[in-house]
Amino acid sequence: MRDVVLQPCEYDYRDDSQTHESDLRSEILSLDMSHMTFFVKTGIVELFEILRDTNIGTLTLITAECALLASVILCFLKSLTNLFLCGTYGERCSLQLPETLQCISLQTVDCSAVWLCSLLIALSSLDHSVKCKLLDVVMQPCEYSSGDDFQTHASDLRSEILSLDMSNT
Repeated sequence: MRDVVLQPCEYDYRDDSQTHESDLRSEILSLDMSHMTFFVKTGIVELFEILRDTNIGTLTLITAECALLASVILCFLKSLTNLFLCGTYGERCSLQLPETLQCISLQTVDCSAVWLCSLLIALSSLDHSVKCKLLDVVMQPCEYSSGDDFQTHASDLRSEILSLDMSNT
């Protein structure tokens, strides 16, 4: 899905459009979409709301903006086993990972140490084995971050990682 634009629903004085949309949503939720892979380059909130509560198996988010928008629904994807991320990430990782996740792959990612550490912390909170593939990951130099606060925060995250059981990751 590249540059998908969702058109707003036309206001209809009859309730047919609302009923039809509700019927389509129910049908989507009843489908087995676990074998489907979605690639999203330019997403919007409405697109991710359509995907909420579905059972898609694989999701590829091409930009950090897509990942930010999708983070609201990730934990509601019932069968998401594979998550692929691309893009530039600087702040703390805010992804709400689904319990079904089996593999996360960072492909062509530029990220801060804080983001990567917080992602690893989130992965370790899952109660099962998860593969974390780092492919073409570039760590941002610390000088791009905000001084002493960043260094303290990164150090705290590193200490937290060292205290975690990451044997499932």
